[in-house]
Amino acid sequence: MNGFAQSMLLAQEGAGAAGAVGAIFFIVYLAIIVLIIAGFWKTFAKAGKPGGARSFPSTT
Repeated sequence: MNGFAQSMLLAQEGAGAAGAVGAIFFIVYLAIIVLIIAGFWKTFAKAGKPGGARSFPSTT
């Protein structure tokens, strides 16, 4: 096996790990966004406004 083929095999092995790490970061990112939205929802609900008021600014 020549050097190019060997480097391509190594690159493919690393791509799977990079994809898994990327997927984990994406899931964590989505979880943080959900927590932020839930916090705004709770804050607006305590203020007597509809919970979706943060999501839709035109509903004052």
